[in-house]
Amino acid sequence: MDLLDKTIKLMRKTLFFVIFLTYISFSSVIEKISFEGNERMGEDEIRKILTIKEGDEFFEWTETSSIKEIYSMAEFDDVSVKIEKENGSITIIFFLKECPIIKKITFSGYKKKKLDELKKEIIIKEGGALFIPKIHQSKEKLTSFYRKEGYYFAEVVPKIDGENVTFEIKEGDEAKIKKVRFFGNKAFSSFKLKWKIKTGKGDAYIKEKVDEDIERLVYFYKEEGFAKVVIEPKLSFDDKKKGLVLDINISEGSRYKIRKIDVFGNTIIGESKIRDVIPIKEEGFYNIKLIEKSLNNIGRLYYEKGYISANIVLDEIFDLEKKLVDCRISIDEDELSYVEKITIVGNKKTKDNVIRRELFVKEGDLLLWDKVVSSKQRLISLGYFDGVDIDILPGSHKNKKILKIKIEEGGRGTALFGISYTSQYGVLGNIQTNFINLFGKGYSLNIKGDFGKKMTNYEISFNDPWFLNTPTSLGFGLWNQRLKRDYYSERKNGGYISLGRPFKETNRAFLKYRLNRSKFEDLKDNAPSDVWEWKKKWKDRYAVTSSIELGLIHDTRRPSIFDPTLGCKVSPSIQIAGGVLGGDVEFYKPNFEGMWYIPSFHKFVLVFHTDFGFIQGKNIPDSERFYLGGENTIRGYDGRSIHPKEGGGDSFFIFNTAYRFPIAKGVSFDIFLDCGNTWRRGKEELLNLYFGGGFGVKFNSPIGPLRFDYAWPLTKEKTPKFYFSIGESF
Repeated sequence: MDLLDKTIKLMRKTLFFVIFLTYISFSSVIEKISFEGNERMGEDEIRKILTIKEGDEFFEWTETSSIKEIYSMAEFDDVSVKIEKENGSITIIFFLKECPIIKKITFSGYKKKKLDELKKEIIIKEGGALFIPKIHQSKEKLTSFYRKEGYYFAEVVPKIDGENVTFEIKEGDEAKIKKVRFFGNKAFSSFKLKWKIKTGKGDAYIKEKVDEDIERLVYFYKEEGFAKVVIEPKLSFDDKKKGLVLDINISEGSRYKIRKIDVFGNTIIGESKIRDVIPIKEEGFYNIKLIEKSLNNIGRLYYEKGYISANIVLDEIFDLEKKLVDCRISIDEDELSYVEKITIVGNKKTKDNVIRRELFVKEGDLLLWDKVVSSKQRLISLGYFDGVDIDILPGSHKNKKILKIKIEEGGRGTALFGISYTSQYGVLGNIQTNFINLFGKGYSLNIKGDFGKKMTNYEISFNDPWFLNTPTSLGFGLWNQRLKRDYYSERKNGGYISLGRPFKETNRAFLKYRLNRSKFEDLKDNAPSDVWEWKKKWKDRYAVTSSIELGLIHDTRRPSIFDPTLGCKVSPSIQIAGGVLGGDVEFYKPNFEGMWYIPSFHKFVLVFHTDFGFIQGKNIPDSERFYLGGENTIRGYDGRSIHPKEGGGDSFFIFNTAYRFPIAKGVSFDIFLDCGNTWRRGKEELLNLYFGGGFGVKFNSPIGPLRFDYAWPLTKEKTPKFYFSIGESF
């Protein structure tokens, strides 16, 4: 046996040695690579494309692969190769025929599309190589473009005349769908299925949209337990109706129930905790939406603990006879991940540190998913950017990740010159300059002027959100106003300085000092008694109000503070004037304001807003009391029309609710109901409220939300009111 083993080993070594000698004998080395026929394209550019290099070993596949590589440059009509062998060395000569240069590209036959639209679709250009495959690709792209636009029968024919290319287009009519039919559906009526798709009678046929509709139908069936459903569309032309017929063939299959759910691979998180976040249940019907939510919820449990690379896989085992499904959830927990590096792209104007300082995750930190989400939300809420995305990329080691923050910057400043209308002041001319993210450092500067018969207003304000490179904000502002009321005029001027500081991720405290001077002029006999008393006391001199306001803000609005669909903003505050602060006025003024957003059907949102408070003190100016009515309080009534007969109220209550329908990005439609009232202290009656209701449209603009509301008064008055306003609302 030993002799046999030794013999076998010797034979193996001999065979290996023979193969090695044969390989050496027949292998060849590429000594030289040369090119002939290339006039425009330099040799260096061609060599960059080639995989082979001089000094490399030559293989039989080298010739074919090199020709393909040179063709991929789209610069040559013809490529051939000659191989010369001499004494074990190889010389490769490429013979090249360059494409002619395109002198002119034209389009003919188009009527329903613009020339610029067509030019964007082709991948050839004047002055470039006339490469035939690229011309055919351009033809396909043009055809695809027309079909996406509903011109299913459009034809595109490229014609080459020497060095000129013409795309002859026969657009044809829009391919209208005359009928949509369903076949094979037993569990659901055709009427119900039609509501699940977006393509219908009279629509143009667009293949991509039909494919999306089929996906919607499959998903709907799988939500209802039909896990094996198969749906296929078929398109035909109806000669009689001169249109398309879309037949949707459905093989529903059986409705399945879930028999068993097993979880494997979890060691860090207990099975009971995992099952708590799984909405699918044993013995319930199969539901793809709940299954996806289950996997996402399990993944979130791991991601929130730093296991970003955890992989959650579902294996479905079907019992076709019993119509049951066993769900096996396998978890590959992997290991904790850390932030190796944070890179930022797309911020051409905004400084890197302005972005980095807002992040809740830093380089070297444990990578927690909720911190990543909060960081993205914080960046969005700044208002500097039109888009923010955060990608998690592999780092230098398995447990190290790179956060790539992609920024789409918005406009940093706007100027507005226009005319507006408010229920209080009528028609106003407006001039406003608003700089957001000034100098790319996050500063904001706002300069505003309003001019009209009833109002003259000048304002300037500035805010630094990171004063002295700390998360403390510093702001200040100045104003000068002349307001003409129905029975008197008021002059006000003053300024403020404010400090703010966040704590935790969704909370912020602020402190604001105000100094305001005010006086009344041109009083009429029927002016409120409060105003006459004030006038008698201070006569023609300005009365000074020196106050300080302390407040908290809790803000969880998502996904954006401009278009929230869930979350809330709650802000209690108290303003104190006089005493050690000096001035002529003394009061304290607590206030509470809250906004809540609750997701509803589809993308609709139910919105609630409340605002209430009171004021108590002495020498209180009328401007500090409460007047309701108008676009920002109770719509359906004139501005400042709701108040006690003596003048402004000492306490007030407002409640607004709206059902919000998104129309497009940054545009929404509201149906709303408002109610509230204002009283003298001690005379509050919460059952004695003014009601108003109506509808409105809101547009997000660079200068803030633009709102158009139409409302009917539901208490006492009957005439509806139209409102236009600029600024944040609930």
